[in-house]
Amino acid sequence: ASEDAAIADQIVGAIEESGRSCWIAHRNLTAGTPSWSGAIVGAIANSHVVVVLVSARSVTSKQVLREVTLADDEDIPLLPLCVDDTPLSKDLRYFFSSAQRLDAYRMPWDQALQQVVSSVAHTLSRP
Repeated sequence: ASEDAAIADQIVGAIEESGRSCWIAHRNLTAGTPSWSGAIVGAIANSHVVVVLVSARSVTSKQVLREVTLADDEDIPLLPLCVDDTPLSKDLRYFFSSAQRLDAYRMPWDQALQQVVSSVAHTLSRP
């Protein structure tokens, strides 16, 4: 959800500091992009893992659900990163049923960022 941009930027920063590249809509979509929806679909299709920021705002976002659905359709691993204790929507529970969820709100933020970096690296190391 766009309201979570500051938190998402911190996650992207931590992942990129570890040497991985990230794509995030509010940074990578620029004015003049001919098709924002097409660019998002393309970025998801070219991903090897999708970190989903789960918050009170994102669990009700149609855009987040669309993006999760697209990643699932492409068999791209999902890494749910929960930043608060908001219950998952039924739709997200379905998609995250086999995903290893990271409850970032249960630990210091620096530790949560390190865990997401480790989880991304672990996911990318799988065959």
